[in-house]
Amino acid sequence: MKPRAFLKTFMLFLLTLCIPLVVFFAATSIFTHQQLRELSISRNTRELQQIETSMEMILNQITQLSLSYDLNTDVGHQLDLGLQRSGSTYTSTQTQKTIRALSSAELLSRPYIQSIHIYFDATPQRVFSSLSGITNISALCDTGWLDSYLAADTSVDLWTQTRTVRRYAFEQPFPVITIFQRTYSRPGVIVLNLLPDYIEKNFLQQNSDTELYIAVTDEHGTLLLDNDSTPYLDAAQLRQLSEQPDSAFSIPSGGASYLVTKRSSSAYGWTYLAIIPETSLNRLSRPLFNMFVITLLICLLLGLFLSWRFTSRSYRQMTGIMCLLDSAAQGGELPELPASRYQDEYEILTDNLVKSFLEQRYKKLESSERTFHVKALELMALQAQINPHFMFNTLKTIYWKSYSLTDGANDVSSMIESLSGILHYSLENPGSMASVREEIQQTKNYLDIQTTRYRNRFRVELRCPKDVMELKLLRLILQPLVENSIVHGILQDDRALPERGIRITVCRSGDMLLLRVTDNGIGMRPEALAVLRRTLHAEVTPEQEIQHIGLHNTVKRLFLQYSEQAQVRIQSRYRFGTSITISIPVVSDNQ
Repeated sequence: MKPRAFLKTFMLFLLTLCIPLVVFFAATSIFTHQQLRELSISRNTRELQQIETSMEMILNQITQLSLSYDLNTDVGHQLDLGLQRSGSTYTSTQTQKTIRALSSAELLSRPYIQSIHIYFDATPQRVFSSLSGITNISALCDTGWLDSYLAADTSVDLWTQTRTVRRYAFEQPFPVITIFQRTYSRPGVIVLNLLPDYIEKNFLQQNSDTELYIAVTDEHGTLLLDNDSTPYLDAAQLRQLSEQPDSAFSIPSGGASYLVTKRSSSAYGWTYLAIIPETSLNRLSRPLFNMFVITLLICLLLGLFLSWRFTSRSYRQMTGIMCLLDSAAQGGELPELPASRYQDEYEILTDNLVKSFLEQRYKKLESSERTFHVKALELMALQAQINPHFMFNTLKTIYWKSYSLTDGANDVSSMIESLSGILHYSLENPGSMASVREEIQQTKNYLDIQTTRYRNRFRVELRCPKDVMELKLLRLILQPLVENSIVHGILQDDRALPERGIRITVCRSGDMLLLRVTDNGIGMRPEALAVLRRTLHAEVTPEQEIQHIGLHNTVKRLFLQYSEQAQVRIQSRYRFGTSITISIPVVSDNQ
């Protein structure tokens, strides 16, 4: 099993474990952010409701104050008298005292009012001011309100304006919110200047969130009041917000996103805004986010450990199964399985495979033994049918008859003598070991018959040192190789070669005995050589075994006798010849 398969399995385990965690973490984060957003909207809405209630209370008080000046008959009469008389008389002085005392009381009870001006169209040059009493308009430092009144739409009874004013010429200007209220009793206006600093300090800065920006605008979207927080939006954006319906929404500004909560007053047309950066929501959720991250990391590490543990165990088990399959395919020894108290699917599979291979091997061995016994019995039956003594006596009789006919040895008698030797060597004891000398003699008997048969169409060269003559080897190893060279090499070549020959070499190389048969016959093409090499060690059908009985039988007997110590090498080149080399362990008489 390749590591690539292990990595794929490991990643599959890890992803299977981590994907649900990541999905859960993402869903939880989205849900948490949404909940914090809803919580912030709810909190900001309550904050705006409180501010709206406070501001409407102030505006209602201002409205009542305006009505007290406008609809109070005594006050209105005193104002008319005071505004119409420009001289300093006793009556005018008393009138001013009365009105100023009234206005002073109102100012003391309502510290957010900076000043009050009362103006009637019937007396355009005169005005009542809580700062200086009844006086000429030219004597006031602040006359901007009058310009606004004169330029205002006559159909509007109540409106507001933000301005900067001075009480005295040497003062620095300061901001005010001017409320204009037309009078009902007679044409004119009551002007009230409110101090935004006082209102902001006492009514708009009571929230604990330093990032929350509170803004109050008029019906045109002009900023009237705000807290000391950072103004996240400019004047144009505030005017656009005044046109939006009352709700909570997000708007982009300066590369950031802000959560806006909006409420509008139907009574006075003022708009109340609560604006907070959405990044602050993230900061609120950061502790929870950190906890989730830590939990996710712990789960990932745990998942990594569990994935590695289970995957590595499966990898080892699958590797064991693959080794088992490979060993069984090569016919090697099966590994011992460790005893396990609790068996899983892999161990059950391994046990079943071992049992299956053992059964197959036993059946194969049983079948091989049965085939061996059958062939042995067939050989014994053949030997019984062809009695060696009877065959030898018959061949001897034929030999002497042929010898007497020619009064001496002839080709026929020589072939009979050689055949008799071959039969005696082959049938004497098929399973016993023979010496190199006996094997060479048997091969010479075979060559004598073939050279007589084919009238010396080829020559034979034998190289065998004396020191190997008494070494032991299987019977009938060398003769089949010579036969293969004659039948499939020499006789298949129709070229007129002056010297056709076979070289037989038997020598010792260390602990190995080498037997080599080389011919200069027709040879084999590369594809035919490849097929022969491939099928030489493979299981062959009975038809193939009959077709190549000599070479296949020899190789099979070699490996049955010497197992992996035996080696067979075949080299061939078309039109040049073939060489077959057999290497077997050295066996002496003492072994």
